[in-house]
Amino acid sequence: MQDANRLEQADRDAQARHNEAESAQRASIDAQSRYLREQQAATIRSKRAEQAELARFEAQRSSASHTEPAGLVDAFADKLLIALEVVDLTQATSLATDTAHKDVHRAVDARRQQATVMHILCAEVDQTEQGWAGQLHIRDER
Repeated sequence: MQDANRLEQADRDAQARHNEAESAQRASIDAQSRYLREQQAATIRSKRAEQAELARFEAQRSSASHTEPAGLVDAFADKLLIALEVVDLTQATSLATDTAHKDVHRAVDARRQQATVMHILCAEVDQTEQGWAGQLHIRDER
């Protein structure tokens, strides 16, 4: 009878080990699957980061080409958002990036105000020239 009990216990132990082995196998397959998904996600994130870097570089290049004709070279030269590389931007504090963003907007707004004043002055000059031309025409007719 003891042998039968031992055999039955051994059979239960073997079945438990078999179940544990199957669970471990499933966990291993799940872990490997998660690992592969994470690798794919990391690859996709890396490609997106490269695309973002290229887009940022293109935006910097484009904005730099517009700063000179707009007279904003000095205002933009030392700005955090334009001067830093992507790695530096990711490490910059939120306050620093917000401040840099506001600085750039202030510089652009100031330049826009200057341009508006210049347009007004040019319009006044044109109006004055037309007035003088009209007066000269009247004088020449006499």
